[in-house]
Amino acid sequence: MPAVSVVIPAYNAEGTIAETLASLLAQTFTDFEALVIDDGSADRTAEVAGGTGDPRVRVLGIPNGGVAHARNQAISQAHGDLIAFLDADDLWEPRKLELQVAALERQPEAGWCVTGGVRIDESSNEIGPLPLLTSSDVCRTLLLRSMTVGHLSSGMVRKTILDQAGGFDARFSQCADWDLWLRLSVTAPVAVLSDRLLRYRTTAGNMSSNISLLERDTFAVLDSFFGTAAAAPYRPARKQVYGAHWMVCAGSYLHRGQTREALRCVLRGVIAYPGSLARVLGIPWRRVRGAAAGPGAAA
Repeated sequence: MPAVSVVIPAYNAEGTIAETLASLLAQTFTDFEALVIDDGSADRTAEVAGGTGDPRVRVLGIPNGGVAHARNQAISQAHGDLIAFLDADDLWEPRKLELQVAALERQPEAGWCVTGGVRIDESSNEIGPLPLLTSSDVCRTLLLRSMTVGHLSSGMVRKTILDQAGGFDARFSQCADWDLWLRLSVTAPVAVLSDRLLRYRTTAGNMSSNISLLERDTFAVLDSFFGTAAAAPYRPARKQVYGAHWMVCAGSYLHRGQTREALRCVLRGVIAYPGSLARVLGIPWRRVRGAAAGPGAAA
């Protein structure tokens, strides 16, 4: 039985899956299986993934059901005691699995482990570091700052802890990873490795570019979390949390040039938590005023 099962959802990923699998097969830790779930791709994803010639790589085809559903399908067929997540366009440094397995062996109380990482572009060139925050209260950090306690493709979870927390919620397309991290944070401690072992690909067409979907998912995840008994210690901070995420949405809309939507979110954020007004001061209001005034207005 392999020590680690690597879950790789893939949808129309023929352009990146070979490089992703190469980074996996270059791992110094070799006791793993890889479950590539071809989520109804219309391209050669399955063919490329199946061409590694390595028996540790299994390719499973399913009808398209979304990334959360695909990950759950892989988890249901995993044989490892540890589950690691790797998206079909991300890359790992060679010692990623080795260092995480060692960290969880050193910290038996930890139920999951995340690492640092860097952003890469479509040509795999490094752009800059990924945020990685550490805190004595991981759940609070996740609530206020979203996926800043390790990106999903850096994550490794004990199968027993994952079963206890539950798998991915297929209702959430963009924020299913954050939703799982929140549930894990109130289930078991996390081991954090600052080593930049993940190379996370940022592309113009990835899901996070759909801000309206991000908005919908964000508040659906928060509503779901705060509706659980485990959220009781964090309910006093609920208004602050909602206010913070309205401001995140405002900034995302503004970055995309959708000024009216940005202003709407600013208003919602200040109503939810008046303290959010301090964050509004960080928004480039000169640009907002010019865009709100319409074409031809002085900026």
